[in-house]
Amino acid sequence: MKNLLFCALVLCTWLLDYVQPAPPPAFQLPSEEERNRIALKCIDEVKIEKSIIEEVLKTQVLPHDDKKYKKFLECSYRKQGFLSLDGSRMLYDNLFLFLTEFYNIDDLDALEHCKYIKSKDPGDLCFQNLSCILDALRTVEAVNGEDENDVQ
Repeated sequence: MKNLLFCALVLCTWLLDYVQPAPPPAFQLPSEEERNRIALKCIDEVKIEKSIIEEVLKTQVLPHDDKKYKKFLECSYRKQGFLSLDGSRMLYDNLFLFLTEFYNIDDLDALEHCKYIKSKDPGDLCFQNLSCILDALRTVEAVNGEDENDVQ
């Protein structure tokens, strides 16, 4: 019995030293086509009117009291890789990678304070972060002399 326990201990130690879990897959930014597919899938899953999403994209005015919109953001951000799978935190490295398609990396420093937003509700976390990010990017565009209606 002692030999069996000793062998099990040695095997466990060996496994811990030599068998490493595979690293998580590297983040791959979804294409515009993939982002559109994700949006349509989340619209269907959450049962939100597509016109609400279209209006937000057109006006950049967020529907603060719309629980379905927050659920849509949660669904979309999770599927795009901007929200952790458990919904507890935003994945800013991934989000910044996306935003560098539209903004200079130095301009994204204006978003640093958004990283500290906390919420127990994933939809609310996404909503608060989106609101913070949009406000920060409007400021960046105003400083840079860009038209704020050109945000994509």
